[in-house]
Amino acid sequence: VTQAEGNAGPTPFGFVVTLDQAAPTTVTVSYATTDGTATAPSDYASASGTLTFAPGQTSQPLAVTVSGDTLVEPNETFSVMLSSPANAAITDAQGMGTITNDDTPPPTTYRIYLPMLARSGSADLIGSFSLTPSTTTFAAGEAVTITAVITNAGTAPTVPFWVDFYINPAHEPVANQRWYDVCSMDPCMGLAWAITRTLQPGASITVTSTLGSYSPGHTIWSGWLPAGTTDLYLLVDSWDPSHPYAAVPELHEDNNLSALHGLQVSGSNPLRMPRPLPTQARQIKP
Repeated sequence: VTQAEGNAGPTPFGFVVTLDQAAPTTVTVSYATTDGTATAPSDYASASGTLTFAPGQTSQPLAVTVSGDTLVEPNETFSVMLSSPANAAITDAQGMGTITNDDTPPPTTYRIYLPMLARSGSADLIGSFSLTPSTTTFAAGEAVTITAVITNAGTAPTVPFWVDFYINPAHEPVANQRWYDVCSMDPCMGLAWAITRTLQPGASITVTSTLGSYSPGHTIWSGWLPAGTTDLYLLVDSWDPSHPYAAVPELHEDNNLSALHGLQVSGSNPLRMPRPLPTQARQIKP
């Protein structure tokens, strides 16, 4: 017997056991299912019993219940075995049941990416940051210092560029999103640094959250992380709306972001005067 299993619920597979000719006396035979590549009870319900042929009868139906599902899988088999006949002899003891797959895989999703061109003779900016104290658990209002190191790992010098620091942004930031474009905290805090110094290949620069290091017209920072902070991001070469990957042509444009997740900042925020988000246009003069 070969048929589909269906997508749900029981599906009967009907077998017929026959005598080659009518018998003058009652004939009985035992039957039982056995696993093949299909297994009970996940693919079908095991069955066993005795079939009885009254005098003159030449056939008896036998049903095995198969379980329907929506799994994409190969065709599977099980057997019905006959044994212990009375008043007859068995000439074919095995009946094969084949459960055919009637499910289709979900459509494949293809993602299309714009090619990233690796430029020879280009800068390549990489950033990292650390917190002082070096921990992931803080109290709201506890003094924190942010230290960021930006390195030119490429083979050409940089032009001036921006660096942004994001505190619990609404989503992972990308180029040309300033920290206050994606801020989701209250109070909203973040930092920006204008890097006007040319970074030669292999050179690094360190910036911090201390006054005099960051760009005050583009920063809101009280020296502590707001309650509820969980995620921090540093994005180097973060802003130049005239270019899709920001100001510096780089060997790799996909390694400018670093992150720290899993912070816990508890308690209540200290009272502070509300500050409006920066509105000053961003410009860099080397």
